[in-house]
Amino acid sequence: MRPPERPTDQGKRQATTGGSSPSGASAPGGTSAPSGASAPSGASAPSGASAPGGGSAPRGGSALIGVVWLNLGGPATTADLPAFLRSMLSDPTVVSAPAPLRWGISRFAATFRAPRVAHHYRRIGGGSPLYAESARQLAALNRELGPGFTSAIAFRHSPPRADAALTELARSGCKRLVAFPAYPQRSRGTTDSALADLRRAAAPLGLEVASCPSFPADELFIDALAAGVRTCLKRGERTPHLLFSSHGLPESALRRGDPYRDEVELTAAALAARFPELSSSLAFQSRLGPVAWTRPYLTDELRRLAADGVTSVIVAPLAFACENFETLYELDIEVAALAASLGITSFLRAPAPGKHPAFITCAARSIRRSAAAAGWLPSPPSPAPRTHHGHSPDFSTRQA
Repeated sequence: MRPPERPTDQGKRQATTGGSSPSGASAPGGTSAPSGASAPSGASAPSGASAPGGGSAPRGGSALIGVVWLNLGGPATTADLPAFLRSMLSDPTVVSAPAPLRWGISRFAATFRAPRVAHHYRRIGGGSPLYAESARQLAALNRELGPGFTSAIAFRHSPPRADAALTELARSGCKRLVAFPAYPQRSRGTTDSALADLRRAAAPLGLEVASCPSFPADELFIDALAAGVRTCLKRGERTPHLLFSSHGLPESALRRGDPYRDEVELTAAALAARFPELSSSLAFQSRLGPVAWTRPYLTDELRRLAADGVTSVIVAPLAFACENFETLYELDIEVAALAASLGITSFLRAPAPGKHPAFITCAARSIRRSAAAAGWLPSPPSPAPRTHHGHSPDFSTRQA
């Protein structure tokens, strides 16, 4: 299988941001590439399209199964920021308001906020790195899945969009799709919105769609997160405080029943159990606007730790499948500067899972299970359970 080709947006490279937008949107999750990364080489796909990875039908005459790697989307360049903001802030699952008010909010952000946010994107290379990293993840996934599958990337609020991605998969002979939302924790503004958009695009093409569940405490996903923490432990002090960070969500969304915070707490507890010798806490980043968001806020938690005499911190982002604007700019630049000003002398940030083998295996296993549940593949054997010893703190009661 070959990796997906890079989409174009009016002749420009298309990448995307990770979890939250810098716009004030409430959509958590999402991913992007490490700083300086680039997408796999190859001819450009049609404008806004995502060329699927190559694949061949499995032996025995079974149909080729398409895999759609879903994520939020974001600006490839600073010039693409207004269109991205208009799309995202017009989504009723992101901004819970009447349509006319969403229209006004999205246009205001595109006109007045985009120029300010553009400066931040220039600090990390001029645009979102998500497409490049998603392409690398998909190339690794193609190798893990093997024959019988083909794949494409579909972003919710920027090219490559679901319509173009599914058109390419249908042309390759796919009639059945498995959607993998690259959001570890489910939220209505990310996972649910992306799946609804995918099913809308699939209906006129006559494509069947199965979807993978979220994976907040999947042992392989936690393996990948733990590997990132261990990388930091090798570089810094021996007993740092482990600060879990996740993209925030407006409290109003949680009151409406969004499952996101509960699933984030599952991730935090599972990862903390891998490091029982370290103190740990959970906080939320990317708060914007005057409304209340999930607490404790990351900046407040850093101040509390500094006041308690903590001088060594490892920040482990939980809600991103790979690097993005929130990790590369917000954590690595803004939060790192705050930590230094507070007297925290050792501040390290654990890398996101990216294409770590454990995470890619996690995704492939989920895809195969979902295809089997739909009756498209034989049911895979269940893996033997693994036990990880250590105390798991209750993050649901943690307040700044």
